[in-house]
Amino acid sequence: MSTPKSSDLSNLLKTCQDSVSRGGVGLETGVHTGRATAVLMDALSPSRLVLIDPWATDPAFKNRAFAPKLSDGNLAKAEDVVRSTFGDHDSVEILKGQSADILAGLEKGGFDWAYLDGCKYYAQLMGDFERCFTALKPGGAIFGAGLSWGPQLGFPVRAALRAFARRINPPPELIERGACFALVL
Repeated sequence: MSTPKSSDLSNLLKTCQDSVSRGGVGLETGVHTGRATAVLMDALSPSRLVLIDPWATDPAFKNRAFAPKLSDGNLAKAEDVVRSTFGDHDSVEILKGQSADILAGLEKGGFDWAYLDGCKYYAQLMGDFERCFTALKPGGAIFGAGLSWGPQLGFPVRAALRAFARRINPPPELIERGACFALVL
C-alpha cells in the first residue's frame, strides 16, 4: 500500500525526471525504516547510495518542542529493517551517525542528488542543506520531505528550504509536491 509520503515522493521524482538522471550517485538522510529509500532506488536506480541515520535519540534534542517520541528500541528495529532490506546491495553504503557529522566528511562534488528527511528543525536543516550543496556536483538536486511538519513552529522545513534557495545563484528551480520538495540546481 502506498503512503501519502511515498506517493508524494514518487510524483516529485516523476516531475524531476528530465533534470535528474537514473544511475547517478545519491545520499539520503533520515532513512528510518527505508520507505523513501525503496522509492528512490526504484525511481533513480543509483549506482551508489549512501544512507545516513543515527537510529538513536539525540539527547540534545529529545526534550525539544515537538521532538519525535520514538524509543531507542523502535529505532534499533528500524535500523535492522534497513540493514536487512538494503545491506546486501553492492551499491548501498549504510552509515550510522548524525547527518551533520557524516555529511561534513563526504567528498565534495561527489553526488548527483541528496534526499533530506532527517531533522526538521530550522538551524539543523539549514546546516544539512549547506553540507549537501557542497557534496553535490554542479547541476545536482536536493530532494526532501517535511513541508507540512511543525505548523506550531512556523513550518521550519518550508522556511529553511526557501531561505536556502534564496542564497543560491543562479536561483534553483523549486518544486513542491505534497509534503515533498526538490531544489534543482
